[in-house]
Amino acid sequence: MTPSLDRGEIVVDLETEQGGRHLVVDAKGGGQRADLSNSVLVLGQNELERIASDAASRLNLLDLRTGTAADVPDRTGASELTADLFRLRVEIETLKEESTKRDRLLADKEVLGAQEASILSGGGDELAARREALRAKEQLVIRSTRELEAFGELQQLLPRIVAAQEQQAERLAELHRLTVPLPGVQSVVESISAAQVFSGMLLDEIRPLKSALQNADALTREANLRFREDAAPLRASLEEAETGLGQITSQLRNVETELDALAENDKRIEVAEAKYEEIRKLRAIILDNIEGIEEEQYRTREDLARATTGQISRNVVIVVEHLADVGEFRQVLLDCLKGTGTRVSLIEAVAESILPRQLLEIVETCDSNGLAVAAGIPTERAERLIQHLSREDTLCSLTKVSLRDRVDFRLRDGAVEKSVDTLSTGQKCSVTLPVILSEQHRTLILDQPEDHLDNAYLVEHVVDGITRRSNAQTIIATHNANIPVLGSADTVVVLASDGKTGEVVSSGKFDDGSVVDWITGLMEGGREAFARRSAFYASHGETS
Repeated sequence: MTPSLDRGEIVVDLETEQGGRHLVVDAKGGGQRADLSNSVLVLGQNELERIASDAASRLNLLDLRTGTAADVPDRTGASELTADLFRLRVEIETLKEESTKRDRLLADKEVLGAQEASILSGGGDELAARREALRAKEQLVIRSTRELEAFGELQQLLPRIVAAQEQQAERLAELHRLTVPLPGVQSVVESISAAQVFSGMLLDEIRPLKSALQNADALTREANLRFREDAAPLRASLEEAETGLGQITSQLRNVETELDALAENDKRIEVAEAKYEEIRKLRAIILDNIEGIEEEQYRTREDLARATTGQISRNVVIVVEHLADVGEFRQVLLDCLKGTGTRVSLIEAVAESILPRQLLEIVETCDSNGLAVAAGIPTERAERLIQHLSREDTLCSLTKVSLRDRVDFRLRDGAVEKSVDTLSTGQKCSVTLPVILSEQHRTLILDQPEDHLDNAYLVEHVVDGITRRSNAQTIIATHNANIPVLGSADTVVVLASDGKTGEVVSSGKFDDGSVVDWITGLMEGGREAFARRSAFYASHGETS
C-alpha cells in the first residue's frame, strides 16, 4: 500500500481473501502496509508526477505488477568471498616477494662454497672428513629445526580446527532440530543425520592428534638437541684447525637454511594459489546465479511492459532497458574514490561503460589495458584508478553493487518517441496515468488525476482507462464531472466543507436525480451555463 497524501488522511476498509483490514493512511506514512501493495494503491497528483519523473519509482510501479519488487538477490556471500580473495592476494604477494631472495642466496652459496672448498683442499683428508661429518650433523640440526617449527604451527592450528568442527557439529544439531518437525523433508533429515555422524567421526579422529603431535614434538626436540651436541665438538675442532673456516661454514649454513625456508615458502604459495582459485570459482557461481535471477526479472518486466503497452493508448510505450540504471554504481565509485583526485568525468565514463563485476575482476587482476580499452581512457589513468580501487572495502562494495533495469514511459509524437524525462508536467501525467489505469486487479485510489490534463485527453484516455477496469475497484477524488458522468460511476459521493471539516451532502449512482442536480450545479457556470452550452453545441451541430 502506497500512502500519497500531502495533508490529511485516507481511511481504507479492505476486504481480501485473508480477511478484512481497516487502515488509516496519513501523509507521514502511517498505516502503510507493504503486504497489501498487491491489493490497493493510493496515488495523488504529486505521486503521479514523482513516478513519471523518477526512474526508480517507474521500476517499482512495474515490479508491483510483476511481483518481483522484493526479489533482490543477496550479494553478502559474494562480498565475503571477495574479502577472502583480497587477503589471499596480499598473502601471495608477500610470499612471492620473499621468493625474490633466491637468486641472491644461490649466488652467496656458490661464493661461500668455493671459499670453503679452497680451504678444505689444503687441509688434508682428515680435515675434509671432519668437515663432511660436521655438514651431515648440521643438516640434521636444520632438518629437525624445520620439523619443530612445523610442529609448532600444527599445534596452534589444531585447536582452531577442533573448535570449528565442534561448532559445525552444534550447527548440524540445530539444523536437525529445526528440520525434523517439517513435513515432506525426510530425505533432508536423513542427510543431516548422516552429516552429524560423519562430523562426530571426524571429531573422534581429530581430537587424539594433539597427543600424537606433542609426542612427536618431544622426540624431535630430543633429536635436535642430540644433533647439536654432536655437532658442537666437531665445529670447535674445525674452528681451531682452520682460521676463518668456521665463519664461512656458519654463513654457508645460514644461506642453506634460508634456501630451505624458501622451498617451504614455494609450497605455501602453491597452497594459497589453489585456495584462491577455489574461492574465485565459488564466487563466480554465486554471481552467475545472481545474474541469472536478474535476467529472469528483466524478461518478466519486459514481457509485462510489452503486454501493458498493447493494452493502453497507442501514444504511450513502456520500455525496459536492462541494467541501464547506473546510479548506485556511480555513487559507490564516487564514495570510494573521494579524496583521490579522480575526475568525476572519469568516474562517469567507467560507470557508463563497464559492469560492476567486470570492473571488480579488472581491479583484482590489475588489468589496466583492459580497463583502458573498456572505458576509453588512457592506460596511465587506468593504472592509477586500479591503484585507488585496490582496497578490501572498495572491492567488497563493488561486489555488492547491483545495476537496476531502467523503465521509461515514452510518448509517441509522430515517428518520434519522447522519453518521459523530457516531457512537461502535463505530458508526464498523460503517459503515466494510462499505465496505472491498465492495472486490472488492484484497487486504485486516485486524488485529482485530471490535474494538468485537458478534457479531450481526459475523456479519450483516462475515462476510457477507468471504464476498462472492470475487475477492480476505482475510487477517485475529482473536481471534474466528466469522470463520474462519462465513466458511469456506480457511486458518486458529493462532499462539502466549511474549511475545517467535510461532510457528505449527496450520494448515489451517477444518473440518480439528486446526484445529477449536484453535478450540473457544480459544473462550470452551473446548470444554466450547462444548458446554454448544450444548446450551443446542438445548434452548432445542426448548422454544420
